[in-house]
Amino acid sequence: MMHNGTIKWIDNNHNCGFIIPDDDNNQNIFIHVSQLKKLGINKPKNGQRVAFSLLMEKHSFLNNISIIN
Repeated sequence: MMHNGTIKWIDNNHNCGFIIPDDDNNQNIFIHVSQLKKLGINKPKNGQRVAFSLLMEKHSFLNNISIIN
């Protein structure tokens, strides 16, 4: 299932960040920059809108992600 959200913050020095899903503002989904690069997103930015799916909904493991224009 695809979700929409916003990159809350990304720290390229520590290679990690979080996404806030549109449908659950209380949940933060951890993202690792290397994972984003594998999926073709080389320069993620704070505030970018994304569409994503989770490998395991309960544990918030990111499976796929793309930038929404």
